[in-house]
Amino acid sequence: QQQQQQQQQYMLPQNQQWQPEPAFAHPYVSPGMLGQTPPPLPAAPSRHVAEKRATAFAVLPTENGPVLAPPNAVDNMLRADWALFLELAMYSLHGRVSGRVAFGIEEVSEAIQQAAVAVLFIPASCGHGGENAVRGVATCGGRGYIVGTAHELYDDVEDWGAAAILHNELVTEPLKDAELEKEPDAKRPRVGEELPEGDQLAAGGEDLGDGMPPAPPPPKASDAELRAALKGLGRRESLESKTSIPEFCAEMRERYLLALPPTVVFKSFGNIFCRAKGVAHRKALLYVVHELFMAKRGVAMKGEGRRVSCLEHFLLRIGPLVTRFRSDERQAYVRALSAWTAARLLLPKEILQVKDAWDMD
Repeated sequence: QQQQQQQQQYMLPQNQQWQPEPAFAHPYVSPGMLGQTPPPLPAAPSRHVAEKRATAFAVLPTENGPVLAPPNAVDNMLRADWALFLELAMYSLHGRVSGRVAFGIEEVSEAIQQAAVAVLFIPASCGHGGENAVRGVATCGGRGYIVGTAHELYDDVEDWGAAAILHNELVTEPLKDAELEKEPDAKRPRVGEELPEGDQLAAGGEDLGDGMPPAPPPPKASDAELRAALKGLGRRESLESKTSIPEFCAEMRERYLLALPPTVVFKSFGNIFCRAKGVAHRKALLYVVHELFMAKRGVAMKGEGRRVSCLEHFLLRIGPLVTRFRSDERQAYVRALSAWTAARLLLPKEILQVKDAWDMD
């Protein structure tokens, strides 16, 4: 009798159908959708479209030589290997590991010559040279990828120029002290031998041949003058003048960068920036560096050691201050870094270092 009573409690009355209660209905199914025919599924993309979206090729080593990997396996292989490269690159930039990655045309070419490449990534823009490099890596037991312009990873690979995961560290042979101190051999006249007419004129300093005047002496400048000029950018008349920054940039290109070592120049920039009390003064210093990078195709920063000194002694040094700026003041630094990234004025690892120092994504 108890079982019959329990069954009657859960039995529906006659001529009554079960309906789901609103409180227990599926959150993504409305009551009006019950009993309706579901909409048709979207058609799968054609094989031609799918191959166009994922244009990449992988070359693998075999006993019989390099072969192409199956097209349906390339995408997953490429994504996994690229994720590994980015992880190793991040560890390398932060000093956790060394000698595990190479990037840039010159460094990757050196790694290929030393047979140190385990995985190679080449953008399709490298042409036949990239194809030969991938084939050479596969011949030595590694694997390589050629990433086409239609693939979603193409822009990332292109930004690095070329990239590689290494199975051993590159070997660099430093010059010996004797080689560093050795000067090129100069042509010296024998005893009793006269100098040619052109050499006599050049030695005398009066004429260099064909009526050409002697080369002008290099400009002279001191670090004290540079510091005074950098401080002058924070004065009211300089901040209100629209020509103060372009004029100072011209003086930087024609005088200070030619007369002073890059370390002295950009250490002065960093010192004055850290001591500046005005927002406008700090932005003026940033705009000068920005102008040196961007104007005249960046020729001012292509001198030996200038870009590296600017990165180390100015851009990275001011990082702790930039991280504490208010959001409105940080916008100028965000725009400048975005412009440098788009113009590829810094190496990818240098961009990551500045972003990390400035606390920017």
